[in-house]
Amino acid sequence: MSFIQDLADYVASNTSLVVDTDLFIAEEPASSPDECVILITSPGSTKSESGLDMQAVQVLSKGKSFIAAESLAQTVFDLLANKPGFSGLTDIFYCEVLNSPFPVEVDGRGRYIFSSNFIIKKK
Repeated sequence: MSFIQDLADYVASNTSLVVDTDLFIAEEPASSPDECVILITSPGSTKSESGLDMQAVQVLSKGKSFIAAESLAQTVFDLLANKPGFSGLTDIFYCEVLNSPFPVEVDGRGRYIFSSNFIIKKK
């Protein structure tokens, strides 16, 4: 399995989100629900000075209300933020926060979008 799929499975197993229902990888289908989360990773990774692979991950949370979008964003943020590894994902050394969830815009369907960004360091 790929790193981003493993990460999505981890988020799903620790929240009420369901992969391919309201938790998506890379892109959101047109038929997605009003409240959902999208995990996006940039292709490839870079090496840190310590020799760990570093993978950038963006989390987009969407909701019809500001509070709903913010709540989803905070749920995923709290699960990932500054953690030294994740249960079941043995290759992750640390998840570093680049920024806390912040509102980005309102999409074409009138949903608020929050974004947070992380660097995941892998062994």
